[in-house]
Amino acid sequence: MSFTDDGPVAKGILTYSESSNILSPSFADQSVLYSTEKQFRPLLFTEADIAASVESTTELSFQKGE
Repeated sequence: MSFTDDGPVAKGILTYSESSNILSPSFADQSVLYSTEKQFRPLLFTEADIAASVESTTELSFQKGE
């Protein structure tokens, strides 16, 4: 990790990947990336970087019981 004038810059990995759903493409993507290529992915810090990398969203709502 380093701190630049534009903000922090870092790379990392989620060893258990992003999803627990075995049918999801994100189930083992980061584990495979690291075990086969020894690569880390960029960690996103700015809202612009995060917004640019969004693949999908899910809106959750809560309804209080009567």
